[in-house]
Amino acid sequence: MGDWDKIRDEIDLLDKDILKLLNMRARRVMEAGRVEQTGAGSLFSSLRPARIGRGLLKENRGPLPEAALKYLFGEIDGACLNITAPLKVAVLGPEGSFCHQAAARYFGASSQFRPLPSIVDVFAELDRDYCHVGVVPVENSSECETDSTLDQFFISPLKICGEVYAPSHPALFSGSESLAAISDIYANPITLSLCRGWLSRNLPYARVHERAGVNAAVDSILDKPQAAALGSRLAANLAKLNILAADIADQKLGLTRFLVLGRQSPPPSGGDKTSILFTMTHKPGFLYEALGYLRALNLTRIESRPSLDESWNYSLFVDMDGHVSDREVDLALQGLSAYAAGFKILGSYPKGEILAGKE
Repeated sequence: MGDWDKIRDEIDLLDKDILKLLNMRARRVMEAGRVEQTGAGSLFSSLRPARIGRGLLKENRGPLPEAALKYLFGEIDGACLNITAPLKVAVLGPEGSFCHQAAARYFGASSQFRPLPSIVDVFAELDRDYCHVGVVPVENSSECETDSTLDQFFISPLKICGEVYAPSHPALFSGSESLAAISDIYANPITLSLCRGWLSRNLPYARVHERAGVNAAVDSILDKPQAAALGSRLAANLAKLNILAADIADQKLGLTRFLVLGRQSPPPSGGDKTSILFTMTHKPGFLYEALGYLRALNLTRIESRPSLDESWNYSLFVDMDGHVSDREVDLALQGLSAYAAGFKILGSYPKGEILAGKE
């Protein structure tokens, strides 16, 4: 027997051991589900990538890189969880959308994904208890914030229970085979913002039309040979359309941030972020005093939106490092909640990590 044959036999034996261990693990997850008797909603918080990053990766001695292990164990978690109680995930856009791809990598491909045409529909699906969790975009690293995501938090009781940063590699696709023939382009605002520079250089006279998601963009170009849509290459392939240009984002390392929505925030992970919103009042020094309550904390994002309660009044969405159960965070938020006209904790959750790689 040659060296290669010997190594191959050893790999086969290892694979059999791995298979036995995976099934043992699946049975333990099933037992945990029966003990909790609360289904996917509670198991979600203890089996997700935050747990993997917090403990298991510390034991890694290589040669497998951390990114590969996170992906593998994310898939294992998802497959095991879905045996006991299938995790139903509401996502913006159809299979092949950037949101769907981010959700699949976060929860595992074994989860049950429900594609929805708008961000409002994702929130509504969770409010009606049709899905356990949801995934929606909130911003990208170029310029665009998804205002409709932030606005939903004014009226929804849902919590932010996770986040994920994923690279977007937009493509331009059409029923036409000629880039020169394109006169109209359809895309959702975030994907469009990633490609404005490329579009101005290569299709300066094309008319741009915003749509709620890639599904709406694709529907808009069917039977229109001079129209094209922006989206993932997977979305183009699923729609059987021609890719006229690929990887056209102005920033090749551009990222989109997605929020994971649920009904309760997970327990502290040791590397958390907290999101809040509070309403401003029209009096001198209000913003200075309000932010003063947060001066001991590291604020990672501040975004203002018109308040739904009063014309020409605004609310601030603020992200900060730390968990609401941390003493410094708790004291700061207690002070701010007593001072602000309106105050709401949107959730504490593990900081997201960048999911690198192509779609």
